[in-house]
Amino acid sequence: PPPPPPAPWGESPTMFCFLVALVMGNEPELLRRQLSAGSSIFGCDSYAIFSEQAMIIGPRAGKMVKSIEIGGPMHTSQSNTPDFIRAWTKIKELGLHKNSDWSVKVDPDAVFLPTVLRPKLAAHKVSTDSDMVFFKNCPKFKSMQGPLEVYSKAAALVFFDKLESCTGQDYMMQRGEDWFFHRCLERLHCRSIEDFELLDDQYCTDVEPSCTNGMAAFHPFKTVDAHVKCLETAKN
Repeated sequence: PPPPPPAPWGESPTMFCFLVALVMGNEPELLRRQLSAGSSIFGCDSYAIFSEQAMIIGPRAGKMVKSIEIGGPMHTSQSNTPDFIRAWTKIKELGLHKNSDWSVKVDPDAVFLPTVLRPKLAAHKVSTDSDMVFFKNCPKFKSMQGPLEVYSKAAALVFFDKLESCTGQDYMMQRGEDWFFHRCLERLHCRSIEDFELLDDQYCTDVEPSCTNGMAAFHPFKTVDAHVKCLETAKN
């Protein structure tokens, strides 16, 4: 069946969602399945995919969905901050974050349900134009885990504007992207909100997600079969 049309603008709150994907391995096929299901970032008001080389994901609403090339080499390990700096720089250049209430970064192997996240965000009653906030989503570490990073328009504006002030901090560059992003937001005086009902991440809980507890995202599901099974379980 043809993929569902893009989510209509005007749903409140609006979300710009993006991910950084490898062109090799199973991530392109995961993205194609997500596109066909209208799930993950494809259920957001606007979205973008970034990869080392431009790649075609598939058709949607009469157009071909393609990734935005950011060069490489890409990293599969925790030393992936340089990859995301290239993606963030492109987001800033294109202004992709400026028209949405929330920006949401997702991992390709996360099962993400925007229809679940949207009302959770609305319930916090954040004034996204003025409140520079982001969510801590892991109770074990009291941290923002990388599979689902959610931050307000005001936080996005200051982050992308002041990104270079963080890339010059050696201690921020020593670990993975989520470590860098969390510390940069704190350096820029963004306020954190704890919400542990957003993400079920095995790297936080040490337990494989059941996909039945009403979270907005579940991680990790690296094979297509496991990803589809979790998505169907979560939707039902």
